[in-house]
Amino acid sequence: MLSLVQIGSKPHEQEVEIFLRTRAVIHEEKGNCSTNLFLPQDREIVIGFLSSSHIPLKVDKDLRETWKISNKKLPMDPVQAAYIVAFGVDERYRGHGEGYGKEIHAAFIRSLTQSMVRPRFVFLKVWDDSPAVRLYENLGYRRLGATDAPELEDRFGVQVGRLKMVLDRFQVPPTT
Repeated sequence: MLSLVQIGSKPHEQEVEIFLRTRAVIHEEKGNCSTNLFLPQDREIVIGFLSSSHIPLKVDKDLRETWKISNKKLPMDPVQAAYIVAFGVDERYRGHGEGYGKEIHAAFIRSLTQSMVRPRFVFLKVWDDSPAVRLYENLGYRRLGATDAPELEDRFGVQVGRLKMVLDRFQVPPTT
């Protein structure tokens, strides 16, 4: 079923597709992350996936200022955060008004609120030129700046910056 998923041909889409096809299962077997596939109820096709893990998130000045968090409200450093390793929607199911990206993300957030460990923050890194940046911002994520090496030449020979983005589950905007 995974071989039929088409994330896209742009470099950032190819990176996600390569992860899904070659590394997701290996990371799952090693216990490094969990990958959930999303299928419509009426058909056996994969419309998207989300791979996640947990990481320690540094509670620094940027995080405190971004979310207006005082030392009294969040004194611990670091805190455990959910980490979105990879997230993709098959290109054939994007942009048609179904909202699969939002639906997959909402299911992920629900799973966090129902688990034994309920991290407050969700962290991810995304290519700064990816259309997904707008989706994440609409979902309530805020930019924390660029990665430590903002100009990376990736395996596709593209100079690309990566944004660090964080969601505070306690401050998620209402869904429409």
